[in-house]
Amino acid sequence: MGMVVFGLVVVSTASTGVFVRRMLLPSWSGASARLAEIVVALAVLIECAQLLGALGAFSRWPLLLSYVATAVLAGLTYRRVTSRRVGARPPVSFAVPRPPSPERAAVVAGVLTVGLALIPWVRGTLNALRGGMREWDTLQYHMPAAARFVQDGSVTRLHYFGNAPVSFYPMNSELVHAIGILVFQRDILSPVLNLAWLGVALLAGWCIGEPRGVAPATMASTAVAASLPVIVGSQAGSAKNDIVGLALLMAAVALVVRSQGSRAALVLAALAAGLAAGTRLNLWAPVIALAVVAVVAGPRCRRVQHAALWIAAIAAGSSLWYVRNLAEVGNPLPWFGSRIGLPTTTAPRDCGTTSLAHYATNPGFLKNHVVPQVAVALGPRWWLVAFLAVVGVVGALVACRAPVCRGLALIALTSAVAYVFTPATAGGENAACFAYNTRFAAPAFVLGLVLVPVVFASTRSGRIAAAAATAVALLVIESGYARTFAGFVTVSKSPTALAATAVLTAAVAAVAFSAWRLAPRSVAFATLAVLVFAGVTGGWWVQRAYLRDRYSQARLPEPIEGAYGVLSQEHHARVAVSGFFENYPFYGADVSNRVDIPARRKGARFVPYTNCRTWLEALEKGHYDYVVTAAAGGREAPAAVWTSRRPDARVLHAAHGEERSRQSWTWQVFKLDRDSRAAPRAACRGLREASPSVLRPHRQSP
Repeated sequence: MGMVVFGLVVVSTASTGVFVRRMLLPSWSGASARLAEIVVALAVLIECAQLLGALGAFSRWPLLLSYVATAVLAGLTYRRVTSRRVGARPPVSFAVPRPPSPERAAVVAGVLTVGLALIPWVRGTLNALRGGMREWDTLQYHMPAAARFVQDGSVTRLHYFGNAPVSFYPMNSELVHAIGILVFQRDILSPVLNLAWLGVALLAGWCIGEPRGVAPATMASTAVAASLPVIVGSQAGSAKNDIVGLALLMAAVALVVRSQGSRAALVLAALAAGLAAGTRLNLWAPVIALAVVAVVAGPRCRRVQHAALWIAAIAAGSSLWYVRNLAEVGNPLPWFGSRIGLPTTTAPRDCGTTSLAHYATNPGFLKNHVVPQVAVALGPRWWLVAFLAVVGVVGALVACRAPVCRGLALIALTSAVAYVFTPATAGGENAACFAYNTRFAAPAFVLGLVLVPVVFASTRSGRIAAAAATAVALLVIESGYARTFAGFVTVSKSPTALAATAVLTAAVAAVAFSAWRLAPRSVAFATLAVLVFAGVTGGWWVQRAYLRDRYSQARLPEPIEGAYGVLSQEHHARVAVSGFFENYPFYGADVSNRVDIPARRKGARFVPYTNCRTWLEALEKGHYDYVVTAAAGGREAPAAVWTSRRPDARVLHAAHGEERSRQSWTWQVFKLDRDSRAAPRAACRGLREASPSVLRPHRQSP
């Protein structure tokens, strides 16, 4: 049933994308048309889910019905529009000029570069499919948020994930994962979604360079940026949303580059930018810069109109999450506003709020703590990446006469400056989060690298040289990869990863060379049928292996696997967690368990329970079936002592002194009677009330 529903969702949203693109941009074809259709399909996918989630009706069949109804409505509208055009005066057409064809050598270099970039991505995805996603934020809040959307049938309720600020984040990406869970009633789609988002980014990179005949090189430049160790290590096979926001931002940039004065294309670009701003907060700077560039580059007489269109489209793609915050706590941006009297949330528990700019006047600190981490994040040849990005930006400002070209350079500069001032870019003790949070600079890197072939596109030899230089750059970077980054992804090669990469690279080559146009239609359909059959068959086998081995091996910084093993066969249970932050495995293979880190919300702040009585009262109010507690350092967690005071509490399993991440852990799994009535005051009598916080993150530094 899951594959049937998945097929209906894909066909419905894709059909809507095709119909809308043909109505709005009838003269577009090729890669730019496909990108426009993908943006429309993604907008329908997310906006329908947002609407149903805001109404408390986010469930499988209403969602499917909304997609099918949207496709039918789009088809009927398209039919009516085309029937009116027959015999009528042809409408004003914003045709996309036929781009110069790239040289075959450039296409080959670009495809090979993409193939090299795909190797670590495929490897990371396969690792996740073998044993479950293991990136920290994925397990702390990305996937728990998606699971709660499904369980609540709503996207507007705030939940505490152990780190208060993340409860208020925009969550377009998490909503897509929630859609995948609804479709399959499992999370089997989540480990591969970021690979699909990478494909969108590569397509957008191709479209940016197509008007100047350097599409293979700009696609290769995008692949170089996406293959940096910090990006691969955090995004491949995870639910991290940096690649999601990057793909949407690149799509918006590409549509602006290809717009040629088309109002419809600019609206789609603004919608993609809005979806990006509804995915990650750090993308607001490049999104606003892109909007300014697009408006200023247009005719003066239409600037006000275009500005209004951009504001409306960006709001359509992002406003739900900020309106939710406003309605719930009275501040759309609860991370800011304390100086003007608005309610704000607490500071992050892991990386703090210290920006890189904070240490700008402390060169000694930068030398000792920041610079050594650059090679970890960007690879030992990081200077080559930085040099190419600077060349692209400076070259565009100096040598490129096209307003859009200079506009892209300004967007890259805006992104770089915003990165320096973004909170948490150098947070944690001794800038411990700097390496991991260099991913916030990804928009600046990718736009700078993409501009390199655009600047050198004036000569024929320059086109080939740009693609070849990009391929060599990636080869040098890849040869210097460390085997691991932050313990999340092993970037070594394997026969399975190489085989899967070869298949994907062949697909990229077929698209780049327009192979389907050369083959007879019968051969093309037969090939497509074989690929669909292989995908369904292989997907069924991968699903079984994934669900069988999901979080069964000890690979996480916290000792999750033992406690998960105790609860792995539970369904629709209510679980309270204390001390574990990577809590997503406890949701179960069918994502039906309801997992909470008990805390009391006070305005925009979440207050953990720090004494026996309030903890037991929270357990009774939540009607929990299980309590999982943990503490690092060899001491028993206060929550474990408090839970044991309940008369009905029974220890199912306990571990003392388990070594993980160079620390000794103690954890317990308690079974409770959901309907039991405890007397917290009596149960806690004689126990010292004052206790240290039961929630203290144990996140490793990358």
